[in-house]
Amino acid sequence: MNTVDNDCLKDIQGLKKLKFLRIYGPTFYGEGIAPIGEIVSLRTLSMQQTDVNDENIRYLATLTNLEKLSLYGCRTLTDQGMAKLSALNKLKELDLRGTVCGSNGMQYLAHFPELRLLDLSESNAPDINQSMPAIAKLSNLEDLNLWHTQVNDAGVAMLAGLTRLKALNLDDNKQVTDAAMDTVGKFVDLEYLHIGSTSVTDTGLSKLHNLKKLKKSGDNPALVITFLNISDEAVDALMAAIPALKEEGAIKR
Repeated sequence: MNTVDNDCLKDIQGLKKLKFLRIYGPTFYGEGIAPIGEIVSLRTLSMQQTDVNDENIRYLATLTNLEKLSLYGCRTLTDQGMAKLSALNKLKELDLRGTVCGSNGMQYLAHFPELRLLDLSESNAPDINQSMPAIAKLSNLEDLNLWHTQVNDAGVAMLAGLTRLKALNLDDNKQVTDAAMDTVGKFVDLEYLHIGSTSVTDTGLSKLHNLKKLKKSGDNPALVITFLNISDEAVDALMAAIPALKEEGAIKR
């Protein structure tokens, strides 16, 4: 639904079998979100760049069947709001891109043991590295997006236990260096890795030779190393170690 307001949201509360709902844009406000909380059949809810905030998010706490929740771009959502989502223990995918949820909010991730995907990209929280211990406890996590979050080597090291990771995005984090690749190189189930615009060099790339499952998926590359000071020799050595990277488009430079 696009261009919705408080009156429109009232009209959907009777859709008792609705499983998917997508709303875009800040065209409703305050308690206008309340009718959504009555659609307990929802499995997927996307509220991108809407007026969800620390107060009205409480109306989503009744959606205990939710498996996918996107709050991307809800820029007034903070740690206080995260505390009100604890009942959503069936969540498998959570998108907090562009919010200001920090380390205090991340402690509530413990209520989502089934989480497979977590997107914290473009986070405005200044303490992202302090959030890593909470994220590290998500043992079922398969997809983690930390693009443009100011995560550093120490933060990445805390994630060493996430052995089920299949996709990891560290794009645009200059404090991620070759040292972080000691950890990343042990995520042997990785199929996709983005380390573009970090500070990784040939030395770091050489630590990734055991990532044998990296593979191109459709038009999507397996490995992104854009804007790095990486030599052709280092790339050739990596392709020799991981033959799937020889496929055209498997590596994006």
